[in-house]
Amino acid sequence: MEFQLHYLFGDHMLFQQQSPITVLGTATSGAIVAVEIATSSATASADAEGKWKVTLPGLSAGGPHELRATSGEKSLILKDVLIGEVWVCSGQSNMDATVEDAPDAESVLREAHWPQVRLLKLPRIAHPIPPEHVEAGWKVCSPTTAGAFSKVAYHHGISLHKTLEVPIGLIDVAQGGTYLENWTPREELYADPEMRPIVAEYEESLSRHRELAIEYQRQQEMWRPPTDPGNNGHPQGWADLTLDDRKWPSMTLPCWWQYGGLRFHGVVWFRKTIEIPEHLAGHDLTLSLGACDKADITYFNNIEVGSIPIDFPDGWRAPRLYKIPGGLVRPGRNVIAVRVFCNVYQGGMTGPAQIMKIHTANWSLPLEGLWQYQVEHNFGWVTPPARLMGPGNINSPYILFHSLIVPILIFRIRGVIWYQGESDEHQPDRYARLFPAMIRGWRRAWQQGDFPFLFVQLPNFGPEEPATLFWTKIRHAQEATLAVPNTAMVPTIDIGDPNDLHPTNKDKVGHRLSLAALALAYHLEDPTIVSPYVESVTFDGSCVRLEISPRECGLCSKGEMVEGFALAGIDGAFLPSHGRIESSRIVVWNDSIPVPRSVCYAWADNPRNNIINSRGLPLRPFHSSFRL
Repeated sequence: MEFQLHYLFGDHMLFQQQSPITVLGTATSGAIVAVEIATSSATASADAEGKWKVTLPGLSAGGPHELRATSGEKSLILKDVLIGEVWVCSGQSNMDATVEDAPDAESVLREAHWPQVRLLKLPRIAHPIPPEHVEAGWKVCSPTTAGAFSKVAYHHGISLHKTLEVPIGLIDVAQGGTYLENWTPREELYADPEMRPIVAEYEESLSRHRELAIEYQRQQEMWRPPTDPGNNGHPQGWADLTLDDRKWPSMTLPCWWQYGGLRFHGVVWFRKTIEIPEHLAGHDLTLSLGACDKADITYFNNIEVGSIPIDFPDGWRAPRLYKIPGGLVRPGRNVIAVRVFCNVYQGGMTGPAQIMKIHTANWSLPLEGLWQYQVEHNFGWVTPPARLMGPGNINSPYILFHSLIVPILIFRIRGVIWYQGESDEHQPDRYARLFPAMIRGWRRAWQQGDFPFLFVQLPNFGPEEPATLFWTKIRHAQEATLAVPNTAMVPTIDIGDPNDLHPTNKDKVGHRLSLAALALAYHLEDPTIVSPYVESVTFDGSCVRLEISPRECGLCSKGEMVEGFALAGIDGAFLPSHGRIESSRIVVWNDSIPVPRSVCYAWADNPRNNIINSRGLPLRPFHSSFRL
């Protein structure tokens, strides 16, 4: 067998400091392999299959070094190898979102010269068997390499590098649209009575994969999503300036309309009345709507100004940017009307909010917020054939653990940062069981003790009224996971985007994760780097007293009045209530509830909340009596 190193070993790589360094590869069976780096060296012999593994003593942070592996007359040399801190960065789409896809990409990449930060991103493979080889390599962080990397991970790593002043290695293994069970090791899933039959079904399908794949292909070929029945709204004047749409219902955009209360697929019209300054009458304007999922026809004052059809590549996420001819632009009242067609999955005008505007070079009018809407066609809920579990399907049990986590178990790490939970919004009870199990399974697989595991608590998202509590319950399940040793949670209840599942300010999330790492992994004693939380509750007659930890964190509110608290009496009905901050204590009361029995704070999918510490970190959501 050819003498070579494992495919994830290469120039510019980074090893965890003060930890054993494992190097592995292949050679002729029985061949002696010697490996050296800096002051560390070790030898091993290739086994009967030609595999060898060498473990060298750990080194202090620093470099660059050369790593030399020798067998007989042949040497393999890796250059520019650093020793520092290694963090695994995983989760779903909000961790997977890249630097280059963010609105501030240009300015961030311009400053992305960090030669002591190293990046490794594994290709997104889904297979029951860990891959024997993938095209991946360590890269020096630079304006040309950082763009394709996770933005949360990038900002986490850069913040740590600035503070610790040591090299940082980041391993990006996130995958959008995934559930906890996709990342959880098989033995942990099989130990859960609810998950055991799902694992059995999956493994039975693997044994019949070829047969089932043929049937799935047949179903795919037979299934056809609904086609557009025709534009019935325009003949009725739904884009016309004179239409009285005051009785149309309203929706806050951007959002998927399924999150706005319309649980079906079909065609929905959205209308917005805007005021154009007199000096812009007759001038060309640019209309930027963001994405329309899946297809759209857009009108300005009843005249079509642009469209993207259903067969447009990636049309569901393509930004709509249309020119408004000056001849259509009148002073005062004008109307934008957008006909959105969606025949499967989610649909709507999905933004992001900051690019929804109508503008010239010197003038801009934001378009996010309330739009009137009307349903033209309702197809009901369209369900495509259930995708076959197994190779290629990311939503198979334990498949991403095998595909993305098992290959990197060869590296010693400092810890993990994790941002996931959106896909699991309808199963908080399962999440509460599987999240601790997943962490336990990863730690068992890595065999380096209870390494730090940091996770992001889901941000605020959706309407202000507590209509569903989907994300609220997932947040509660995430907080319960803090019972697992050596974990930390980063609340983001104050920096989400109510209208966007994927908020763009990932720099803030990454920075907060770095603060949590400083506290948990690097034992920095600073009460302001940990988000405050309710430590104890005392019901004292007509008021409730909450003791907040950490002490001396500079607790305050972002406005004159404390917002986000609610109290309930014996009837269990919660009412918004007053709050007063007294050093590290908060007193809550409501004159209408003489004897409070329960108290909550920021307890909604998109709650009011304004209590922070002196560093700006938010008070965690809290409920004194809620149980999953």
